[in-house]
Amino acid sequence: MKLVFAAASAAALLAAAPAMAQDGPSVYINGGYAVVDAETTGDANFDAIALRGGVKFTQHLGIEAEGHIGVTDADVGATKIDLDSAYGVYVVGFIPASEKMTFHGRIGFGNNEFTSTTGATSTSRGYDSINYGIGGTYMLNDRFGLRGDYTRIDNSDSKIPNGDANVFSLSLTMKLR
Repeated sequence: MKLVFAAASAAALLAAAPAMAQDGPSVYINGGYAVVDAETTGDANFDAIALRGGVKFTQHLGIEAEGHIGVTDADVGATKIDLDSAYGVYVVGFIPASEKMTFHGRIGFGNNEFTSTTGATSTSRGYDSINYGIGGTYMLNDRFGLRGDYTRIDNSDSKIPNGDANVFSLSLTMKLR
């Protein structure tokens, strides 16, 4: 499935390339902080660095890719769980509320990698997910803004129980074009 994810990401970027060459689409990046609240049998919350980039083809439609790298681990009983990485690709719908405020909804798919350590035994697990969420961006000026997001990660691999998560993020966004 990782190969499918990589191929879909590459296809999305290739599809965006001609649009970026035209005068009209905007390109943005943002980075910030995320809290991942994983629904496990214990309390597994992770802090993560969130990075995201996207292309807004029209005022109302775009695509984006994001990645999270865990910076803290969670102790669930005698097990330490690390968020190694989480990636996603999305189709995004935008609703401008004012000149500075825009709301968005997004849906896509992702891949999430964790390492569990109990005593001297470590196990790495990954799963694919369907991701969807809502959020908003407030532009401070023509180039920089603040973005807040809620994303639901629905585990699509029934072999891994309790793989769902809620992700809350706050980031600084920058329009490149």
